[in-house]
Amino acid sequence: MAPIKTFEKKSSRDEFYQDLLETAQSLYDPKLPFIANLSNFSALLFYAFKDNEIPVNWSGFYLRDKILNNRFILGPFQGKVACSIIPIGKGVCGTAAKNGKPEVVPDTHAYVGHITCDYASLSEIVIPIMVDGNCVMLLDIDSYEFRTFGDVDLKWLMEFGEFLKRVYLENRKVDY
Repeated sequence: MAPIKTFEKKSSRDEFYQDLLETAQSLYDPKLPFIANLSNFSALLFYAFKDNEIPVNWSGFYLRDKILNNRFILGPFQGKVACSIIPIGKGVCGTAAKNGKPEVVPDTHAYVGHITCDYASLSEIVIPIMVDGNCVMLLDIDSYEFRTFGDVDLKWLMEFGEFLKRVYLENRKVDY
């Protein structure tokens, strides 16, 4: 694994995400357990956003509970303490999991049914990682400012989600 660079502030969000995705791909180590790769990805995301002055206060993953299939369990993340269990269909993450579609929330306080883990989180984007029609993992990113995430973020984080799906499929027989 090559050392990870500090992200220089990019002139555009597209340049930022292209660099982020390329770095994540170079960081991925198929010899490591799935959870170790996700841990590095959550740190990469968090600090890349910070380096580019994008107001993110939490980035991480929720993983489908393999025993109780109707909920997600907190996975690797960076930020303040988070909700440990997210039921499918509840909150932003649970809704994304149930519908199999991303959720972009410009104002979490206006989102009916929002599960508040940190009152400082004012906007959020959640990308469900779908395999065979089932959500197996969620990428969740929160911001301490309203309206942080838009169409460019959605486009690139969906692409990041496709990368995560490939990583998941390569590691699906490995317990996390």
